[in-house]
Amino acid sequence: MDINYLLLLQNLREATGNFFTPFLEYITKLGETSVLMFLIGMIYWGYDKRKGIFLMFTLYANRVINGFIKITACVYRPWIRDTRIIPVPEAQADATGYSFPSGHTGNAVSIWGGLSVNACGKDKVPKGISIFFGILILLIAFSRNYLGVHTPQDVIVALVIGTAVLFAMTKLMPIIEEKPNADIWALIGGLALGSILIIYAALKSYPVDYATTAL
Repeated sequence: MDINYLLLLQNLREATGNFFTPFLEYITKLGETSVLMFLIGMIYWGYDKRKGIFLMFTLYANRVINGFIKITACVYRPWIRDTRIIPVPEAQADATGYSFPSGHTGNAVSIWGGLSVNACGKDKVPKGISIFFGILILLIAFSRNYLGVHTPQDVIVALVIGTAVLFAMTKLMPIIEEKPNADIWALIGGLALGSILIIYAALKSYPVDYATTAL
C-alpha cells in the first residue's frame, strides 16, 4: 500500500511535467536541520532567548529519539525496497541513512510547531499564525512522500513522535525555568542521552546488505 501510494505520486509528477516539484523541493528544505538551526540562532540572538532555548531543546530531543528509532528499525529507503520508485534526484542526494521515521517531518513539528505554541510566557500566538505553521508542517511531511524519499508511515510516525516531544517540552520548560539549576541538569541529561545514542549506534549490528543495496 505504501509503495503504491508513492508510485501514484510519482505518476502525478510525471503527468504534470514536475510542475509542483520545485515548490515542494523548497518546502522540504524548511525541514532541514541546518536551516532550522539557523532559524533558532536568529530567534535566540534577535528575538527571544527563552524561545530559542525551548526550540533548541525540542529539536534536540526529537533528533535523539528519531535517530534511536532509525538505527533500531533499520528500514530501507523506498527506492531500495522497490526499484520502481524513482525519487527526485535533488531530494535523494540529501536522503541519507535509514528511512523510518522521517527526520524532516520531526524537525518541522519541533520548530514550526514550537513557534505556534505559547511555551515561554510570551503573548499567545495568534490563531492564524498557528494554522499557517500547522499547514506548513503537513506540507513538509507531504513533500517527503511526493519527492519519493519517505513512505507514508515514515511521516505519520514522525508527526506523532514530534507532537509528543513538543507537548512534553511545553510541560518541562516551565519547570526548567522555575527551579534553580534545572537548566544545568537538563543540559547534563541531554548530553548523557546523546552520548548513549552515539555508543549504541557504534556498537549495534546493522543489515550487512545495506551498503551494497544502497549503491
